[in-house]
Order: sequence, then structure tokens, then C-alpha cells
Amino acid sequence: MRKFLFVYALLLITSYVVMRYRQPQLPAGQKLLALDNGVAVAYIDTAPGDRDRPVVLLIHGSPVDVSFFAPLIEQLRHSFRVVAPVLPGFGASTREIPDYSTRAHAAYLDTFLKKGGFTSVHLVGYSMGSGVAIELAHRAPKRLASLTLLSGIGAQEHELLGNYHLNHLLHGLQLAFFWVVDRLLPHFGALRSFPLNYYYARNFYDTDQRPLKKYLSEIKCPALILHGSDDIMVPVAAAYAHQRLMPQSALRIFPGEGHLMVWDKSNEVAGVIGTFIAANHDDAEPRPITSTERELQQQVLRYPERFHGSASWLFLLVIAMPWFLFRVLLPFCTWRGRRLLYSSYLRLTHWEFWPAWFFYIPVGFYFVYLAIRYRGLTVFTAANPAMPDGGVIGESKSEILKGLAGAGKSIARFILLGVGTPHERLPALSDFLRRQKLRYPVVLKPDVGERGNDVAVIRSEFAALSYLEAHPEATIAQEYIPGLEFGVFYFRMPQSPQGTIFAITDKRFPALTGDGQSTLEKLILSDERAVTMARFHLKKFAARLSEVIPAGEKFPLVELGTHCKGSLFLDGMQLCTPALRQEIDRISHTFDGFYFGRYDIRVPSLQDFQRGRNLRVLELNGVTSEATSIYDPKNSLWQAYRLLAKQWKIAFAIGRENINGGFPAAGVLALVRRLIQHT
Repeated sequence: MRKFLFVYALLLITSYVVMRYRQPQLPAGQKLLALDNGVAVAYIDTAPGDRDRPVVLLIHGSPVDVSFFAPLIEQLRHSFRVVAPVLPGFGASTREIPDYSTRAHAAYLDTFLKKGGFTSVHLVGYSMGSGVAIELAHRAPKRLASLTLLSGIGAQEHELLGNYHLNHLLHGLQLAFFWVVDRLLPHFGALRSFPLNYYYARNFYDTDQRPLKKYLSEIKCPALILHGSDDIMVPVAAAYAHQRLMPQSALRIFPGEGHLMVWDKSNEVAGVIGTFIAANHDDAEPRPITSTERELQQQVLRYPERFHGSASWLFLLVIAMPWFLFRVLLPFCTWRGRRLLYSSYLRLTHWEFWPAWFFYIPVGFYFVYLAIRYRGLTVFTAANPAMPDGGVIGESKSEILKGLAGAGKSIARFILLGVGTPHERLPALSDFLRRQKLRYPVVLKPDVGERGNDVAVIRSEFAALSYLEAHPEATIAQEYIPGLEFGVFYFRMPQSPQGTIFAITDKRFPALTGDGQSTLEKLILSDERAVTMARFHLKKFAARLSEVIPAGEKFPLVELGTHCKGSLFLDGMQLCTPALRQEIDRISHTFDGFYFGRYDIRVPSLQDFQRGRNLRVLELNGVTSEATSIYDPKNSLWQAYRLLAKQWKIAFAIGRENINGGFPAAGVLALVRRLIQHT
């Protein structure tokens, strides 16, 4: 562990040094203008030095930069001199600044215009950039020839929850997340090239939109408001509010368009903006505001929109109260409700029940470290050349079992039922049972699947027909093997003749004992283990919950060795024997190109297991399988992470050795594409 911490600290310090001296590359077509206090702004100027054309100043939003304006710039550059600065904190402009708010950005742009010699500009602000444009119009009104708000923010009431303090809290949580990722992960600046990053989060956190409504009401120049009717980022109601605050403005709503209409409808948007600027370039006087319009403007200033601003807390309270009433208070009034609340408490406070996506976050950081150490993000996919991508995801269970065919009777008998109608596949299942001299029950499961999803013990031909009707995909039919079940995690270095058992999971199937008085529902909710999976069990046995279990009778809750389906996983490494290692090694050597993974095994007795006799392999999982003994309730979260870290380190080491031996790893893009397709 000390070695890991030392390496982590070394990488983190090196990452800071690299980022300190690493300067963003200036993209082709952009220039750099130095402002004050060491701040420099990158920008695009389509006609430098041309003083005859009207100047259109495009202000991008967050987290995009000027590259987002490419189609719009291409359309406007034929008639106008388009200047598009990259706001500090974005792109190739200076990243480290004390304030990332729209107000600070307006001050930077004011200096930019002065140093660039721009005396009059037509401002076009997109999204968050509209806030910068409004701040700039307030700061330097004499430079403003016209103002265009493009899917623009403005009135605070129409941003997120509508209340500055609530929004500030949300942005603070977002900033905290990106701060942790940016400051505690050794990424050497790579993460800062992604749009969603620390600087983007600072932009929103530092910004206070409350003054913008007043600033809008003070704008006198010609104004244009363009907005999509289906914008979910800035609701169209904001555009109507802004039009009432600037009665001299023209409003154009694009039906069916969202927040990206500047990209999706660039030709049409450019045409509207170009016509508007051309009509208002020659110092055109804005039309007088009527008394009726002025009154509407004052109403917007005096009163917030419905369900926005200071009223948003009431709206949230109205939403939250029924949830709290029905999810907490009412259930607490009954014994059943209190036990279900207790179940939720146990699942929240015991890490073995946490969602996988949350539990694996720290493992992801260690994964990045391993990728750097072993020089490749996908090195681990070469751990099992016999499996597609090493067995990452989407591998065929039947193909893997066929690869183990040399192990003979140690592999549970099975048949692959291909895609087809139930009446086409059921005869194949019946023929398999007849030829293998098997009877029901039989196990049916998807040929491609994980975590025990859709695995079922089928006890009749009618149940088999029902299962096949519900699961038209390729399905494995496998003999049902009674007895004890274990997970055996095995690995072998490619140059080593013998492998190692890394972990053993002793899988227990919880059962309830009847007392002749309690219903099945009460037994489930009373049992300290079963209550942790109460909602799952209550749904599974919904038709039998009112049944009274006779005294002394055992009622099995689980038939399959899957943790998320209710099995209890214990650390069984103390059961490992030389005889067991020898047998697992023998089975593994029959599958050429397999070095790393977990067997799911059933065996008649504990003695048979330790002696390596009568083992029957149900499945073999590849490189992303877990050493599931981590889920033993006695293990701390730290112990679980230590074992997983060791497991992944072995996977990378085997992968690197196989790559050096000529086996290729999966390509990053190809692997990502397959992961997306599978999900």
C-alpha cells in the first residue's frame, strides 16, 4: 500500500508540473491578444484590418468555445467582419484567472475591444455567452451597435430552479466533483481538453444572474432574440421574458428546435442575424417604447414568473412533501413499512449492496494508474486471447464452454438454442434432454448476459415454453446440478506452467424456517439477511406471501449463486487445497489462450470440492469478472478495494506479457463502440 501511495503521489506531482508548464496549443486560424495581468485571449478574426464591414462579435457559451460557431461564422463572414474571442478559461486562452463569471468575462472583452481598436460592434451571445453580452452592454453601452441573444440566458427566474441560492448550491456540488477529478487524478492535462471540466464548472459557480434582468431593461440599442421552442437548457419562457424587458427587440421562435439550433439551423439563424444587423448598422435609432410596453417591462422587473425565483422553494416543497409523506411517514406507521425502511437503511449503510457504478468509482482511478504504468488503456483485454476482448463484455457463454470441451465431464452439459420461435427451439431442448438422459429441472439463461440476469431454473416443459417466448435471443439450456456452489478465481502467467487460485467464493443460498404461524411475507421481513433483499424477495414470491410455512419446514429463497439475486457470498479461500489447485489447473490448460477469470462451479460436497473431485463447471467468466469473495459481510470496504486492485494489476500484467508475445489488445475506439452497442 505504501508503494501505491508513493507512486500515486509521484504521478500527481508530475501531473501538476506538466500542467504548470504545458501551454494550450493555438488552433489554426486563431490569434492571441495579450490583455492585462498576464491574461491572453485567443480569437478568430475573419477580416483583420477591414474597417468598412460591420463587426459582429460572437460570444460563445459554456462549455463550448468558438469552434461551435464554425457553421455560423462561415455564413456570416461573407457580409461581415466576424470576430470570435475565446473567453478566458476556455480553449487556448488563459485558463487560470481569479474570476470566471459572466461579469469578469465582460470586463476581459471590454479590454479586448479597446486593445483591438473596435469602437462599435454587433454583439451576438449564445447561451451563457448571452450573459456575458448583457454584462458587456451594461459596461460599455457606447460600443454596442446591436444585441442578439441566441438561446440566451438572462433573467435568473428561468435558470435551473429559478433561485440564485438553490442554483448556487447545485453549481457548488458540480464544482466540487470537477475539482476532485481535476486536482486528485494524475491526468497530465488530458481532462482539461474535455468540454466538461473544472473551468466550465467555475464559470457557472462564479456567475450571478440576478442583475441581468435590470441590465436588460436598460438596453436601448436594437435587439434580436432567437430561441428554440423545445429548448430544455434555457426554456423558451426566458425568451418571452427578455422580449418584455427589451420592448424594442424583435423575437423569433424556431418551432421544434432545441438549445443546439445554432448548429442544426445555422443557415437560417445566420440569415436572420445578417438581415437584422444589416438593417440596424447605419446608426439606426431604436423605435420609441410605448407606455404599455414600459408597463409590461416594469411588471417583469417587479414580479417573478410563476414557479420561479423566490417562489421556487415553495414549488420544491410542494413536490417534496408528497414524496416524504408516502415514502417515509406513512410506511413508518406500519410494521411492514418500518421493516422496508430498515431494509433501505441496511442497503445504504452496507457497501455490498451499493450500486456497481458507485462502488467502482475508486477502482476507476486505480485503473487509470494501471493504464499509465502498463502503457495502454486496453492492455487488460489481451489477458485472455481466447476470448473476444479478453472477456470484457458480450462474450458468448456457449463458445467459452466449447473452449473447455477438453475438460470432459468437468463441464456441465449444455446446448445452445439459437434465435427462433419457441416452437422451433422447444423440440431442440427436448431432444437434448433425451439424448443426454436428463429430466427437468433444467437451467435456461441468455448466451450473452451477466450478473445472473434472466437465469432461471425450469421445472417443466410448459415453463420452458413460457421462458423461450419471453426470451427470443440465443439461449443456453444447461443441466441442473444440485449441490454446493463456489466461485473460483484463477490466473496463470503466460510463461508459467502452473496457475494460481486467487480467490474462492463460498456461495450460500439463504432459506427461511417456518414456525407454523408466520406468513412468508413476515418471515422475509423478520430475517436479518432476507430483509436486506426484501423488495426483491417480496416481488419474486408475490403469489405466495400470505402462505403460512409449516413449523420446521425450510423455504429456499435462492437457487442461483448470484449476489444481486439474494445469495450470500463468503470468503472461502481457507478451503483451497493442492488437490483443488491441481484440478483447476488441469481444466484451465484445456482452454488454449485462457489465463485469467472466474469459474462458477457446483460440487456434491465440501469434501469433493477440497479433493478436486466431481467438479462441474457452470460458467467461466473473463477479464472483467470479480473475485466475488469481496462481498463477504465481514470484509471492510478497504479490504474489498485492496483485493480488486490486486486483481486488476494481475490482469494488466498478464495482458502486457501477452502483448509482448504477439497477441494484440483491443483498440480503444473499437472497444468503446462495442461497449456502447452492448449497453
